[in-house]
Amino acid sequence: MKKTHSPYIQNLIKELSEDKMPKITIVTATYNLIKAGRKEFFKKCIESIYSQTYKNFEHIIIDGASDDGTLDLIKEIAPRSTVISEPDKGIYDAFNKGVKKASGEYVHFLNSDDYYTDKKSLEISAKYLSATDADFSCSDCYFVDENDKITNVFYAEPEVFFYYIPFCHQSMIVKKEALVKAGFFDTKYKIAADYNLIIDLILNGASFVKIPGSITNFRNCGVSSNTINTDIENEEIIRKYFKKEVSSIKNLVNAKHIFLVPKALIESIMNSRADITIKQEIARLAERGTNFGKYILFKKHFSYEKSIKKLKFMLIPFRIKTCRYPKNLVAVEKIFKIEYTNDKTVYRLFGIPFVSVRNNQSEFALYLFNIPVIKYY
Repeated sequence: MKKTHSPYIQNLIKELSEDKMPKITIVTATYNLIKAGRKEFFKKCIESIYSQTYKNFEHIIIDGASDDGTLDLIKEIAPRSTVISEPDKGIYDAFNKGVKKASGEYVHFLNSDDYYTDKKSLEISAKYLSATDADFSCSDCYFVDENDKITNVFYAEPEVFFYYIPFCHQSMIVKKEALVKAGFFDTKYKIAADYNLIIDLILNGASFVKIPGSITNFRNCGVSSNTINTDIENEEIIRKYFKKEVSSIKNLVNAKHIFLVPKALIESIMNSRADITIKQEIARLAERGTNFGKYILFKKHFSYEKSIKKLKFMLIPFRIKTCRYPKNLVAVEKIFKIEYTNDKTVYRLFGIPFVSVRNNQSEFALYLFNIPVIKYY
């Protein structure tokens, strides 16, 4: 994580009073962790919570009536956590129970596999939330494998909320009041209830602050790693909120890669209660796009699709087709690779690191062949 370059927020943070810092409730859902072979993952999760420098928090574990020794494990390694064990209807039902039990002003949902990126994750988040009094915060999120190796980075982009989940729920800390007002998580959705909640918050005018860098590591091997089922629920949610605006589009295949955005959808967002910052960014994206009558071709987020020779056949209204992993990327990946670490992204060409970006708590820097070109402190 790095310091923000916004003098406005930095000045607000400097003026903060310690006694006015908000209490944060961390909610973790568990169920038969030992049987699932996730004991060590859970230990890492708990260690990251207890090692936080920010101490004004409580940790609530909602267990789904585990019967494999998980409760004994929790008692052993999480003695400072509040535990509630009873049958539930899935992870989002467990999260809702956690919200109702929460005594904190803000709530953070941290899965039993996931863990904080830094010991100051909560401290920095609390400062940003307190300084801005935002309804929720969001940040980037590192995807890690079973060996804790960073495999990808989910960059927080609130402005893309209308066609893809803009950030992970693990990187979002929300006011309990806002969650109650939104009606909690909709348990109808087994995978994408977090996306449904985010859209509801944004369209109803929830304010937010973006935390630089990543506050959490997401272990990408759970239910939500099933991209096919995730895309199906994402599409259903998009149609629920923008039924009229996208009714003419028959196939919203892979919602992340919609090329043509109906102008009516953009107008709908502009007339909603969404935060002005999001509206301004969407307006800029639309301005940079290409006009296709009733649609706008968004040029952001579609870099590799542009290289596909059959692109012109894909840009057909009412039948939008995309390819998640184009075959021609296989050859490209042998030449061009991207590597991630906790504070750096390295771009390699033929194995040579020609560009790298360092992003940590003390600096943001751009390097060309390991030579610093730009630095911010």
